[in-house]
Amino acid sequence: MSTLTTAEQELLDFATGALPSWVRSPDEVLASAAKTIAMARAQGDYLFSQALITQATGATATTPDWLDQHARDRGTSRQAGETDPMLQQRLRVIPDAITRQAILDAANAILAAAGVAGSAALLELPRDAAWLGTYTALTGTGGTFVQVGTISKFTPTALWTVPPFQAANVTPQASWQLVISGAASSGNNGTRAITGLEGNAALVANTSGVAGADATVTWRAQRLDALGNVTDGHARSFVGRGWRVITPRPFTLLVILPFGTSAGVAASVAESVRLKKAAGYRVIVERRLNP
Repeated sequence: MSTLTTAEQELLDFATGALPSWVRSPDEVLASAAKTIAMARAQGDYLFSQALITQATGATATTPDWLDQHARDRGTSRQAGETDPMLQQRLRVIPDAITRQAILDAANAILAAAGVAGSAALLELPRDAAWLGTYTALTGTGGTFVQVGTISKFTPTALWTVPPFQAANVTPQASWQLVISGAASSGNNGTRAITGLEGNAALVANTSGVAGADATVTWRAQRLDALGNVTDGHARSFVGRGWRVITPRPFTLLVILPFGTSAGVAASVAESVRLKKAAGYRVIVERRLNP
């Protein structure tokens, strides 16, 4: 009979002490029973330990990857180069809130579990806002005036690049004005609200208008906001912090890891953030090998 382990000896001592002397089996029989029971108990202890994320282990020559099975139960898997402590941290700590700090905390927790010095940085692309260009006045030289009663119709030599008029029922409410200068007939000069379009002609109210072609007149069509302010040079749209813009490509977050972070750690961070399902964000995890 081989030497008993501490657990086996404990069982043997228990059996020896519990049984009356007249029913005791030979020592080798009790020792064999102790070994069998200890083996079953050890197997049960092992299986129970593998049911706990903090005690589950990866694959060995004789055991499966219990920790990866925990990951699969949660809709993920071990990433290439991801160690047991990194995967344990990722599976146990997944904050509910999808915030800038929560994403950074998840990344930094994995860096700490992997023993990486430093912390991650986070950039939003574009930075907290969307800029959709600026308003630009329509300008040009040359055109034709047609006078119909108190209405002057001005048709530029070149077509308008955009229609300089907006119907009243279109929001946000805005209007256009026509600025004429250097006209051959001074009655055509001035700044007047555009009241409509007729073909390519802008309509304005002008009792002093004079009909005729004018090759050198300078014109400018300006868009106004609801308060009557000229919008030239101002942003068409600006979406500030707290809002997200739906565009053909998803909103992007860039997580920058410390210098020298391994590919395995980067993969673990990327998978941790992916599990957050961050409102359709695309997350890029960047690791920089050299300062």
